[in-house]
Amino acid sequence: MLVVEGTDLLGKTTLCNKLVKRLNDEYRALFTYQHLSRLPANWHPVWSYVDKMTRYCVQDRFHDSELAYAQARGDRPIIDDDAYRLVEAHLALRAGLKVVIVCDDESLLRRRYRELGDDMYGIDVIEKANAWFLNNQCRFDHVIHVNEDSEWAQKEDEDRILELYIDRQDGLTLINMHIDKLGRSMWKQS
Repeated sequence: MLVVEGTDLLGKTTLCNKLVKRLNDEYRALFTYQHLSRLPANWHPVWSYVDKMTRYCVQDRFHDSELAYAQARGDRPIIDDDAYRLVEAHLALRAGLKVVIVCDDESLLRRRYRELGDDMYGIDVIEKANAWFLNNQCRFDHVIHVNEDSEWAQKEDEDRILELYIDRQDGLTLINMHIDKLGRSMWKQS
């Protein structure tokens, strides 16, 4: 699973769609795009996220967005620290990769007034969520900084994300092959 996080107006969906296309074209895979925005009332803080995890998915927003936007809205997040760690562990078991797109406040304001897009929140909430992502960059495997000069994520970012993701998935495949081989040899011995 490849997760792309960040606030509205920064090009997450554009990047996700480019990554899905490249993964499907260049690696002959069957990747899908999923978007997770506001969580439904019956959302479980661990198992609902785990149920969404698949190896061949590019996910637009996930559990970090819940933390960022809940804080930005002044709400209590659905996911607490323990649930967050469990979701992270499940993502790691699937060799997931997390990417975040961040922006400085001035560029974010310019984008907001230039785009006047269909963002879900007002600029005050978007700024606070962006601040959360900026302050929590260490939670992510790859960070993309966009500004007024760099419209969206660049091809170099796409290349790096794909390289990191494929390496991680290759590692998972090798581990699984080794475990399978170990299991068969243990079975033969018994």
